[in-house]
Amino acid sequence: MPERNFGHFAPFQLVSLYQMLQFYAHNFAELFGYFQNLANHVDSVRDHEIEDRHKDIIVDSVGEILKLCEQMELSFAIAHVSRNAQMFTEKSFSFKQLTVFSSELTSRIYDEFETWAFFALDSKNANLYKNIFPFGEAVADGFPSTVFDIDEAAKCLALGRDTASVFHVARAVEGSLKALATRLGVIGYDNSSWDSILKKIDGELTKKYQDKEPEWRVNEDFYADAASHLRSYKNSRNRTSHADKKYTPDEADRIFNAGKLLMQHLTTKLSEADGE
Repeated sequence: MPERNFGHFAPFQLVSLYQMLQFYAHNFAELFGYFQNLANHVDSVRDHEIEDRHKDIIVDSVGEILKLCEQMELSFAIAHVSRNAQMFTEKSFSFKQLTVFSSELTSRIYDEFETWAFFALDSKNANLYKNIFPFGEAVADGFPSTVFDIDEAAKCLALGRDTASVFHVARAVEGSLKALATRLGVIGYDNSSWDSILKKIDGELTKKYQDKEPEWRVNEDFYADAASHLRSYKNSRNRTSHADKKYTPDEADRIFNAGKLLMQHLTTKLSEADGE
């Protein structure tokens, strides 16, 4: 089934209330203006034979109505006008035919409007939904395979799908943790490797300075902060595998930000290539 564009707006594109009202109010005003014009001419010929000059105006009004219906993708109305196209092309319609046509077209347009629905987001969630790089451009460049899940996590959080947001954050974080595990020499990375990562970092951090390898002397602060970010995120991530766990908006927001801070920190020294 083809996706509907709702006029100028692509599917799943976020638009402001002003844009929506500006577009639809303008189109609705035009549409019903042409309907009024059509009704006026129908009424003017109620007791007379329709003259050619009136037919020309009626045909023009129907043509403009069709254009607007196509612009707003009102498929029911388009089908109705198309089905009666020959009548208007040949200008062979009677007053009765015109009355039936107008009544049916009006009903179809109102019926179709009943099928439309829109989500409304406040400014905070709208900005989150529209953000191209919710975790920052550096994270997207360093871990390109995580871009989809980060984007989905942000959109789910903005739309109030909190548990789904946590799930996508968890998937995104995995890529950066795999790179960290590889850098630390943790073999066979999986979810159980988190404790191994923390154990490795803690073990190195507790060594005396003279006993540390050059890598740790230079990057000690990086690894210490990585362990701190991982600990603050660890429990939340583990619970996503429980089918009965549901996350509240506050919990999802905290997990989203914890994942964001963790990945932003790891990106300063690591990239996806380090986990391969």
